[in-house]
Amino acid sequence: MPNNLTSYILDNGLTVYFYNDNTKHTVHAELITKYGGKNKDFIFEGKEYHTSDGIAHLIEHFICEHGQAGNFISLTGENLIYSNALTYLNKTCYFVDGIENVKEALKIMLTNIYNPIFTDENLTKVKHAIYEEIRRCNDRKFFEFNIEFEKCLYQKNHFKSTIGTIKEIENVDLETLQTCYKAFYQPTNQFLIVAGNFDKEQYLKVIKEFFATQKIEKHETKMLDLNEPVTVKKNYFKVYKETEDTYTAIRYKIDVRNLSPKEKLDLENSLIDYLTICFGYGSPLRKKLEDNKTIIGPINCYVNFETNFAICGVAAYTTDTDVFVKEIQKEINAKKFDEELFNLEVKETLTRFIIRFDYLSQIVSPFVDNIVTFNYPYLDEAKDFDISFEKYKNIINDLDFSNYTIGELIDPKYKETSK
Repeated sequence: MPNNLTSYILDNGLTVYFYNDNTKHTVHAELITKYGGKNKDFIFEGKEYHTSDGIAHLIEHFICEHGQAGNFISLTGENLIYSNALTYLNKTCYFVDGIENVKEALKIMLTNIYNPIFTDENLTKVKHAIYEEIRRCNDRKFFEFNIEFEKCLYQKNHFKSTIGTIKEIENVDLETLQTCYKAFYQPTNQFLIVAGNFDKEQYLKVIKEFFATQKIEKHETKMLDLNEPVTVKKNYFKVYKETEDTYTAIRYKIDVRNLSPKEKLDLENSLIDYLTICFGYGSPLRKKLEDNKTIIGPINCYVNFETNFAICGVAAYTTDTDVFVKEIQKEINAKKFDEELFNLEVKETLTRFIIRFDYLSQIVSPFVDNIVTFNYPYLDEAKDFDISFEKYKNIINDLDFSNYTIGELIDPKYKETSK
């Protein structure tokens, strides 16, 4: 696939990426701030801060609903523009997407991002909206389950959820909110990407003209390294929540501190291939566990990278947690390699990569992750997924799966009989 990516660094330090694809009708513009739910411990202007959960998400709501332009999602929607904002573990994203009027929508979005109206009255309004969101989250059976995983996997990181608790949000004051905003909403800690069918020079002009009217304070911020150990805090936990079948998950904590950005990308691709071969739909183990009715449905796998660790998970609805865990542990640590299966998986991965270019969102999202998660400001290429069998074996053989936490989500009616 052609690499149509170009970049431009503004005088204020903001990097703007342009990805032209004139086969599309739409334009997608997204501003990413490298600040998310887990970015809670930092030094700002020489002072150390340890903040509570939910502040990055609170700022996102504030910007969307109470910026200088008004409610930017409502305003852009009036011009048939799809817009939204999302807070993740390590980033907050704001985007507009449409065919016409996208430049105007982009200016509205940027106006709010760089001009939030911080008042106690607006803070009260935003808090009430978030309380309702938290209550909805608390009704979801996997919400508490994921919180317990965070508490067990990490010894020093006190993060539990991106949204926080009602009590934590109640205690956030305007000064803390403004401090976090000033610390992270800096052009040098952000980047903008415009993708789709557009005139690059026109958009660059609009962006430059917008920032020429802004007075953005410069601040010094540094993330704190908590020196989190690779060992987990707790190996096992149970959560009781209404569920039709018991859900059992194992999450492995893998140290990646000594890997380069490209090595982390290679690890991600290799680990996804390895988990798919071991536990995917066509794997012998999945069929065995399904046949003996140890699992109900598929085995779910995922890989997530954080600053110093890769977290990979293997989970399923189960009838026998002990058997499931034993079989998963045995398989993942066996490190068996089948070149034919590996080559088939690589072909599947390359096919998914090619299909990616049919959708702008599937081009933008991995590129954003490359920058934020891996500090690798490049578009994925086919060669990134076409790893040799020998390299794949070496990467997997170097992995240590000895640090893990097992979680069970159990219906309360089985509480007395569970181990």
